[in-house]
Amino acid sequence: MKLKNGPISTKEKEFIQANGALGVQAIADRLGRSPTFVKKHLREAAPPAAAAATALRDTAAWKRLKDQLTAPELVYFEEQYQGWMEQIGEDDVLASERTQVIKVIMYEVMLDRTLRQSKRVAVDIEAAELGIEKCRKQIASPTNGEEVTKAKGELPSLLDMRDGLYTQKERLSVEHAKLDEKHQKLMEALKATRDQRLSKVESRRSFLDLIKSLQNDEIRKRAEFEMDQMNRAARKELQRLAAPHQFADGQFDRPILNADTVMMEGEAHD
Repeated sequence: MKLKNGPISTKEKEFIQANGALGVQAIADRLGRSPTFVKKHLREAAPPAAAAATALRDTAAWKRLKDQLTAPELVYFEEQYQGWMEQIGEDDVLASERTQVIKVIMYEVMLDRTLRQSKRVAVDIEAAELGIEKCRKQIASPTNGEEVTKAKGELPSLLDMRDGLYTQKERLSVEHAKLDEKHQKLMEALKATRDQRLSKVESRRSFLDLIKSLQNDEIRKRAEFEMDQMNRAARKELQRLAAPHQFADGQFDRPILNADTVMMEGEAHD
């Protein structure tokens, strides 16, 4: 089937926005468009943060992440990445900050891994302790010679296993502490702690960034509405302050007296 060319139609745009969950290829097949065309307009239709998460899948970094992380970890990574982009602003993020965000989330994944490993070790320690207790009871209260012999043979290996598990537990604890320290340092570098966000607000948005944002219909209409309301409020307040006002000493005067307010009074009398 020959693929359609040309600009996107309103119906196509609405279909892409409503059916993003179908996937790029399915949408492309339904519309008779190329996957590249669909992917481009999916990004435009998505919120900036969601588009950033989608764009991440096209990078070499994502290919490495797929080799390093499990499927559930990848889902978590995408969710966190989108959250970070919403917090710091996709349009305002630098390449160095994007790299830091990826590292922060990787540290979180690694912290989660150490916690899950620690849990498994704790379960194994509990099982080893129960085995040791059982062997000691059998040895202390012999009822069956074969069971005593078996218990005496199993006890040393269980003790070694328990000691090894405690060593592993300690190693995981140290590793978790080191990862947590690195994670916190990166969080501070990204100014992600609440104290830093409140103590200093920085913005790198330029006038060109503002003009670009006003190309969005919703943002432009909201700005027009706010400007109209501001002008209405300013005119109403000017009329109030241009009218005679009785001050505390009983004298009447206009808080704002200039050529414009005098003209306003003349127009009112006319």
